[in-house]
Amino acid sequence: MSQSVTLQRGQAVDFYGRLEEEVREHQSGAALLFLYCEGQPGTESCVQQFVDQLPGVETEVLRDESTGVLAVVMPGFTLDAAHYQALLLKQHLQSRLQQADPRITLAAIQEAPSMQTMKQMAETARLSISSDIHIFTEEDTGGAQSRILIVDQDKAVREFLQIRLTMQGYETLEAVDGLEALEKARLLQPDLI
Repeated sequence: MSQSVTLQRGQAVDFYGRLEEEVREHQSGAALLFLYCEGQPGTESCVQQFVDQLPGVETEVLRDESTGVLAVVMPGFTLDAAHYQALLLKQHLQSRLQQADPRITLAAIQEAPSMQTMKQMAETARLSISSDIHIFTEEDTGGAQSRILIVDQDKAVREFLQIRLTMQGYETLEAVDGLEALEKARLLQPDLI
């Protein structure tokens, strides 16, 4: 195993371990926010600036060095209050950073979720194609959906397969040609192409 892969795994465990510790400190419940803003230098400092002005929140913004995903624990926040703050954070980032397109996943929690669930939440933010804030629920933690990459030049074929596979409970991704498929396969790691 290469040293870089070992280092990345160590960093990920450290990131999720620190996040789990921070969640456990707040037994009265908290909101957990994951944010990904691709290719935007200064995102972390902008998020920290926003978090610093939140009432009752004394936390640092944590960063997964291997993926660039940011995480914030918001102690005592209900889902609706956290969602409102996530909307304000999104607006804050878009006003401060050129062409910022933050992807946010949010959950209200009473106890620390498993490391696998936190990874799933972070991946949901990182791989989201929608700029809407994703509310992560218990249903999202159920069996992980299989991810299928549909590759076809014909839009009608891709759309038909996407509808059928989504109805069967699969997460679908689309590519128009082989080059796009190779890039998406590398980035998104589908279970089936």
